Amino acid sequence: MERLDIDELVSQIPKSCRQSLFAIDEVFTQVMGPERPGRVRTYGLRPLEEIQAMQCQLNDQLSRHKDMEAKHLEIEAQQAQMEKQMSQIQHIFKAKFDAQQRQFEAQQRQLEVLFVQMQAMGMPIPKPTGRNISPL
Repeated sequence: MERLDIDELVSQIPKSCRQSLFAIDEVFTQVMGPERPGRVRTYGLRPLEEIQAMQCQLNDQLSRHKDMEAKHLEIEAQQAQMEKQMSQIQHIFKAKFDAQQRQFEAQQRQLEVLFVQMQAMGMPIPKPTGRNISPL
């Protein structure tokens, strides 16, 4: 029996009919031969149960992959939310720190003015107690 070439057979079909599933199926049947009970075309002689088992395993793996992908996307969304919250907290703490630093610097300037006034009046200036209070 002469082996038929699928490309040759397809070229013999009019262009207007090439999109037809019937025409494509007919060419496939001519090349591969008629269907046989208990066999799946292009899968060889493997039993149908084995093919179905492999398909089930593939579907299970695909399902697990989709679940893991969904969890991954959920974790990424949570991470983005946490990063946003951390950034907001960081800005709040920086603003509070800057305000306290300005307040401390203002109090330190007031103390310096008081020390100068105390010196001008001849009053004794207190000695530092370990804090950053320094007479001029």
